[in-house]
Order: sequence, then C-alpha cells, then structure tokens
Amino acid sequence: AVELDQFPSAVIENIQVSKTFTPDQQGDASGGAVDIRLKGLPDEFFFEFKSQIGFNSQTTGNDEFLTYRGGGVGFWDDGAERRAEQENGTNWDGAVGVSRGSASADHKWSAAFGGSHEFSNGVRFGGLLNFFYERDNSYYDNGIDDSYWVEEPGEGLVPKLGQRDGANTYKTQLLDVSRGSQEMQWGTLATFGVEWEDHQLGLVYLSTQTTEDTATLAEDTRGKEYFFPGYDPGDPTTPGHEEPDAAPYLRLETLEYTERNVTTLQLNGRHTFTDDGFGPFGRPEFDWTLADSS
Repeated sequence: AVELDQFPSAVIENIQVSKTFTPDQQGDASGGAVDIRLKGLPDEFFFEFKSQIGFNSQTTGNDEFLTYRGGGVGFWDDGAERRAEQENGTNWDGAVGVSRGSASADHKWSAAFGGSHEFSNGVRFGGLLNFFYERDNSYYDNGIDDSYWVEEPGEGLVPKLGQRDGANTYKTQLLDVSRGSQEMQWGTLATFGVEWEDHQLGLVYLSTQTTEDTATLAEDTRGKEYFFPGYDPGDPTTPGHEEPDAAPYLRLETLEYTERNVTTLQLNGRHTFTDDGFGPFGRPEFDWTLADSS
C-alpha cells in the first residue's frame, strides 16, 4: 500500500490503476496494481515557478502550538542529532515530553524548466528539471478519546476500567487530547529523453522526502470526577482522596516522528515495430524499464 503523497502532482504524467491482472504488467504484479508514470520529454521549452502561502486559524500566530524540545521539521532535516540513540549508563539528553511553542506559516513553492529540440533528421531530445517544497501544520486542543463499556447486559455505558488490581485500584481512559503536527515535503525530478522514428529512450531520476513530526498530550481527569463527584485535587476533604489509586489523574505525552524517502533512477524505452508480416495484429509495441529504487 504505497502512500501516494510521496509523489507530488507536479512530477506525475499519469496514473494507471489495474483492478485485475493483465499480461502487460510485470511478472510479480497482481490485482490492484498502481502504475505511476513520471513526466518525460516536454514538447517545447518552458519555465514555471509557483508559490503559495496559507493561513490556518489554529496554527498561524499560535504561541500555544503543541511541540517538544528540539521538535519540528526543517529543510534537509533527518532528525538524527536530537533523536540519536543514547549510550547505556549516561543521562538521557534526547527529546522527552511535550511543550508549547509556535509553528511556521503554511507555504509551498515549486520551480520547473525544460524543453526539447528536433533536428532535421527527425531526432528529438530534451529534458526537464523540477524542484518542489511544501510545509503544513495542524493543531487541535479540544479532542476527546473516551473508552466506555457495558459491564452487565441491559445496563448503560460506564467508563472502561484498566490495569485493575482490586476494587479500589484501576485506571480509566476519558482523555482530553491536544495534538500539534508539522509536515514537510520536498524533492526533485530530473528527466532526459531522446526520440527518433518509432523509438523512445528516457532517463529519469526522482528523489522525495516526506517528514511528519507530531506531539500529543492526552489527560484523564474526568475519570476521577465520574466515580467521585466533587473531587478537588487541592482539597483533601473532598471525596476520592481516601482512594488515591482509584481512577487517578493520567497524563500521556507522545512524540512521534515519521520520515519516508523515495529514490529511483530509471532507464526506459518504448519501441514500435513495423506492421510487415504481422497482418491483422497491427504494429506491436515493446516497452522496458531498468530501475534502481529505494
């Protein structure tokens, strides 16, 4: 299941989806194949530059954006330094716990240029170069993630109990959730091709990187209040203090960093044969691709 956001629309010529196996597919193909054709030889010279900036009312100018020390995504950033493995027996100096900060504005830009030239003998060659960059942010602080169950048939829903160790020791999951996410995508596409008569040869290089950095804060205070109405953590005379392990306050802080990289170098060709000797079968086509991808 390839995540198609790794291939920006700027570098795609077309997408062909095959719901069943057909003879023209690769030998290891099966139903549900997705064939992504990258852009090739342009018809004429062109230069294109696009830029866009966005406003998000939940992130732009928000100094309470949820992040963490050393968090975020940046150009050429692989997160290696702040997410490096720690040596045994040393103090932890990596990222831990969430904090508040600010996020950059949403923006993206791309640049592309290329062209082709045809000689008098009918041979045409050319290529294109494309570079793209995109930065997005998302944030919410009013999320709800509750777990309920029915203990006895016919009864109503009550908070689901976990980590139970006796009648007065248990935890609930009535979570109030805040989450901040930053995403960056960049990459480049370079192609070179040559065509003559009924033959085409092309060389394609594509490299993309998609990075997402997410900080999540989930707090459960409503479980205690459900089982002990009137509970006040600052007043030991209120209900619930005599049973501190029954639905205690929980604070879960999760840091999640995901990076996906795609690199491919492809040499491809397409050849159309003359119709001599093939009769009603028309002109057969033969296409091939040699690729080194990761």
